[in-house]
Amino acid sequence: MRLYILLTTTLLLFGVSSGEISPTTNNNPALRYSSYQTTPICQPASDFARPKNIFDLQVLLLEAKLKHSTLKAVGSRHSATDIICTDGTPVIMEAFNTTRMSPDGNSATLGAGLTLGEALEFLEQNGRTFPIVPQYRKLHN
Repeated sequence: MRLYILLTTTLLLFGVSSGEISPTTNNNPALRYSSYQTTPICQPASDFARPKNIFDLQVLLLEAKLKHSTLKAVGSRHSATDIICTDGTPVIMEAFNTTRMSPDGNSATLGAGLTLGEALEFLEQNGRTFPIVPQYRKLHN
């Protein structure tokens, strides 16, 4: 609760907009995106958000809550289904690309912004890998 109050106060002090985002699909063609294929076509309410750090992400979360909107991390958009679509704000998490091995070397923490290729490279450097590694359409790169 204290973090919520702190962020709300910070947003107000710095004049962050609290205008409404429509919860319904937007018809602006400039906002459209798709998967690695040509379908599905996604039509979010706003352009991609690219938080650079935890504070940016917290601000996005708080703004979405205040505007009754949604956020969705969309990854590399390698999907043949509409799971990559949102009627809110699509979020690119590429800044969250941290990696860490546990002290015993038996598990790893991989940031939400890593590509599968980056994760595999880190794991291989530490003598580990995923149980199953997809090898189609350069998904691993």
